[in-house]
Amino acid sequence: AKGIRGNQKQVAATMEFIAAGKLIGANSEALTETLIKTRDVLGLSNQASIEFGTAIIETGAQYGIHTDILVGAINGLIGQLKQTQASVGPAMVAAVQTATTQLIGKFGAGMTDNIKSVMTQLFGGGKASSMLALRLGIPLGELTKADPENITKVVTAAIQSSMDKTGGIRGGEA
Repeated sequence: AKGIRGNQKQVAATMEFIAAGKLIGANSEALTETLIKTRDVLGLSNQASIEFGTAIIETGAQYGIHTDILVGAINGLIGQLKQTQASVGPAMVAAVQTATTQLIGKFGAGMTDNIKSVMTQLFGGGKASSMLALRLGIPLGELTKADPENITKVVTAAIQSSMDKTGGIRGGEA
C-alpha cells in the first residue's frame, strides 16, 4: 500500500507539472523529452526530473524566457554532463542543470551559448575546469557543492567580475 501511495503522489506531481507548463505556454512535448533524457541518460530520479522541469518552467516565467530556449540549453549540455556524471554524481548533474537555467534567466537569452560554454568548461572535470575556475576567481570547493543556488551565486559573481574587467563576455550580448 505504501508503494501505491508513493506512486499516486508521483502521478499527481507529474500532472501538476504538466498543467503548470501548459498554463504558461511551455512546449510540453520538448520539455517532457528533455526530462526523459535527464532521467534515462543522466540517471536522475523521476522526482528529480520533475523538480528540474518545474525549475525550468518557474525560471522561464520569472525572467520571461520561453522554455524552448532553456530546454535547448540543457539539451546542449546533456552530452557533456553524461561524460562527467561518473565523477560528480546525479545530484551534482541536477544542480548544474538547474543553475544553468537560472543563469540564462538572470543574464538573458542572448547569453545562452556563453553560459552553456562556461558551464560545460567549469563542470567538464579535469585540469581545464580547475584552471578556468581559478581564472574566474571561483574557489574550487564551491564547485563541488550539489546546490543549484550556490552554483548560480558563484558563477554569477564570476561572470559579473569578468564582464566588469572586459566590458562583456566576448561573442555574446553584454
